[in-house]
Amino acid sequence: MTPNSNQSSDVRVEYDPKTSRFIIHSPPWLVDEVRKIPNRRWDSRRRVWTAPALRANSEYLMAHFNHSGFTPAALEAASQSVERVPRVTSPFPVLYSFKTQPREYQRKALDSAWGKPAFAFYMDMGTGKTKTSLDLYSAYYVDGKVDRVLIVTKFSTRKNWEREIGIHCPVETDTLILDTSKAKAFEEWNTAVDGRLKFLIVGTESLAAGNAVHLAEKFVNCSTRVGMIVDEAHMIKNHSAVRSKNCVKLGLSASYKTIMTGTPVANGPMDVFMQFEFLDPNIIGIGDFYSFRNRYAIMGGYEDKQVVGYQNMGELIELISPFVYQVRKSEVLTELPPKVYEVREVQMTDEQKRLYKDIAKRDKATSGDRGITVKTVLERMLRLQEIAGGVITYERNPDLFNPEKFDRCRIPGSNPKVDELLSIVDENPVSTIVWCRFIEEIRMVTEALRKQYGPDSVVEIHGGISEQQRDYNVQNLFQTGKARFLVGNAATGGVGLNMTKAELVVYYSNSFSFTDREQSEDRAHRIGQNRSVTYIDIVAEGTVDVVVVKALKEKKDVSEFVRHSIDTLNTDVLQGLAG
Repeated sequence: MTPNSNQSSDVRVEYDPKTSRFIIHSPPWLVDEVRKIPNRRWDSRRRVWTAPALRANSEYLMAHFNHSGFTPAALEAASQSVERVPRVTSPFPVLYSFKTQPREYQRKALDSAWGKPAFAFYMDMGTGKTKTSLDLYSAYYVDGKVDRVLIVTKFSTRKNWEREIGIHCPVETDTLILDTSKAKAFEEWNTAVDGRLKFLIVGTESLAAGNAVHLAEKFVNCSTRVGMIVDEAHMIKNHSAVRSKNCVKLGLSASYKTIMTGTPVANGPMDVFMQFEFLDPNIIGIGDFYSFRNRYAIMGGYEDKQVVGYQNMGELIELISPFVYQVRKSEVLTELPPKVYEVREVQMTDEQKRLYKDIAKRDKATSGDRGITVKTVLERMLRLQEIAGGVITYERNPDLFNPEKFDRCRIPGSNPKVDELLSIVDENPVSTIVWCRFIEEIRMVTEALRKQYGPDSVVEIHGGISEQQRDYNVQNLFQTGKARFLVGNAATGGVGLNMTKAELVVYYSNSFSFTDREQSEDRAHRIGQNRSVTYIDIVAEGTVDVVVVKALKEKKDVSEFVRHSIDTLNTDVLQGLAG
């Protein structure tokens, strides 16, 4: 960059390699020009200005001040920060052997990402961004660029990743889901050398805790050929959150970094700052969130602390677009599979675990002066399923085993399934059906959704609502888009009704009937549906939920499955899963 004749040579620019910052010495009469450096700070102790050696700062310094005032180290740092982010790459290797064939848009995504140390897959749920990223890193492994990959994903999707690695990776892999209580086993696995591509899967939520971060650091520091994937990257959008900062810190050791999300700017363009801070701060090149906000947001409201609009959006899009591949379901309808399935696993609370273990092992549970006793395997399965969903059914009188005389109560404390449901619908702002088995679950889900999205956002269909009202709720409110959510019981509402407005179907819980499941799935996936539909089962880890979903996927009626497997269920499933 050639300096203009009006540039001042009175400013001296040095570079500190320890902090990667420019040190700027300026006379008082040029202070207004120095203040325009995008990310400058005044160091009152040394009485100098400082700024990180990022693209935006470097471009300003080189354009506005005479290069004769730069030390050689400062000039080299400025030149490198302007030029170092690669924007053009070669196509994905044609000789790469896919284990599962990509769709055309997935191949385009790989061509866009190949060779770039930082890249974002902004792809809608159900478009196969997990497969795409696994092919990318498998190819890096074949090319000798990567030998281990850290995957940061929501706790509920960790096992999905483990399954997908087995399905899509054409190379030999060695996968571990991080368990901080098994540090010794992790150390043995981490240091073992067997030539396979290692994947360590870490829950995003655990990055707020020191133990998980410490072990993840050991993983990324054990090689110079590390890749890192952040799934559902909108979860690190908060620039001040500990887990966001730890994610950025871990990424410093990775040669290749990828983020994935279908909702990159769910709350507006400010969400992208932390995503690109993780990928490479030099892509946007502005240094910190407040400088970023000042550049791209218009502030107003009380004390000018609210974002009331945006500015310079063309510039921001131009900066990040070489590092983004975006796919919307609506753009690739002819290539999408008709149904997409996912399982999200959650951990029960301590109180749920206590009640669950008592029923599974002792056939009875108590809380204060209330209790419940079960007599058959099917009854036990039913009560365990209730507990996994956050409900406990007590007998009003423990000495009377009259099934008519039950109190169904919510288990005190947080409800992991409800929390996960809210997270899912936040990720996917589309019309959604939520199927629940029990009426108390419907009430809990409806209350949570209405609290989050408003009283008119939800309609219900279950046995307590007349057939006429159910039909009105579906056809006049849900199908027209007036209500975003339909919450119901599959046995009651899963037959005969047209719910093609839905793009997402969530099973909070399942009945034991395969017919109920099949019929409820087909409410959304039928003639009139012109979108791919995603089906998500929320299951409590290590519980009867796992058995139910497994049986339904094998197209078995769960009650029959139980009757033919009583001995196995008693020993290997119910008691074993309870701990």
